[in-house]
Amino acid sequence: MNIMITNFHAGNGGGHTTYIMNIVKYFDYNKGKLLIACPPESRLYKELTNFGFNNVIPLYFSCKLNKLKQLVTTCKILSQIVRSQKIDIIHTNGTSDNKIAILARIFFGMRCKIIYTKHNHYPVSWLSKIRLKRFNERIIFVSDSIRNQCSSFIYDKQVVTIKNGIDTDKWKTEHPVIEKGKITLISSAGTAEHKGWHFLIRCLAKNKELSDKFRIKIIGCIPHQGDIDKLVGAPFSHVDIEFTGYINDDKKIINYMENASIGFVLSTDCETISFACREMMACSLPVIISDFGGLPENVEHGVNGWITKAGDETSIYNILNLVASLSSQELKKLSEKAREKAVNEFNVRKMVSETINTYSSVYKPVI
Repeated sequence: MNIMITNFHAGNGGGHTTYIMNIVKYFDYNKGKLLIACPPESRLYKELTNFGFNNVIPLYFSCKLNKLKQLVTTCKILSQIVRSQKIDIIHTNGTSDNKIAILARIFFGMRCKIIYTKHNHYPVSWLSKIRLKRFNERIIFVSDSIRNQCSSFIYDKQVVTIKNGIDTDKWKTEHPVIEKGKITLISSAGTAEHKGWHFLIRCLAKNKELSDKFRIKIIGCIPHQGDIDKLVGAPFSHVDIEFTGYINDDKKIINYMENASIGFVLSTDCETISFACREMMACSLPVIISDFGGLPENVEHGVNGWITKAGDETSIYNILNLVASLSSQELKKLSEKAREKAVNEFNVRKMVSETINTYSSVYKPVI
């Protein structure tokens, strides 16, 4: 099998980058050949280059009708690559690259199967429903929740659920900390508004006595102070909070995890299942999550974390009070259960093996 994986993101790429890098790292190259096409300035392109992966092609996936000439050129280039490399399957990871692959097949006679992974929880328009159902041989969902979201308009035989996997041998802490004094709450899910971190700050801003029991660390690009103030909407100078800035070094992120007790991902939009949540749990951190999207598929409430209502400060506040009352022994048990869940269920090799099986299920050599 000759497989091309595409990604339209020109910047960081978030979970898309992690997802594709996992496939590249754990792919069984006895079963096929991989080729990656993505913008040359993207984090994915840089990580592939640093990893020593040579089968990467610089390609932009702009799919805007007001740039029709660029769109036609991209479709033409993609079809030429597919022919020259004898690509059997294109695995697309966003709306733009999926549309371009479909257009290239329709208008440039590109002969290969198309697979699409849905990485978000955005609503699906009627036009997108037609695109997904009629022009993709398989659709991969990374959580049960987004599969359920699309179940009314896609055939069961067309879909497969493959939950995001992580390397639990890498994502682990040697000596999980049971803190005395302040409890460190940490998130590696980033600082986008929909990640919900500001709700946590709001809860602690309201109650200094509760706030004094916690410190917060957030790994991700540092938001502008004006944006933080606007989102929190209340004075919070008494809240112990650190924005670390963006870190593109997993070892440094794990070092932060080693000095924390509890993780959090409080998303209110977009989220499917969260690599960050799974990585924190693998690092022995019970996680406070919202009930948005596929996040609840990671956590058993009160066993290895806690589930709150998305965007509900009262729900979050109640969990913070509960956490503040935990004994070190109770926290240790939660920590062990978080790690156990990750090792048993978040296996990256299983994810990649199931992805290869999906390729095989649609594979038909291009003549």
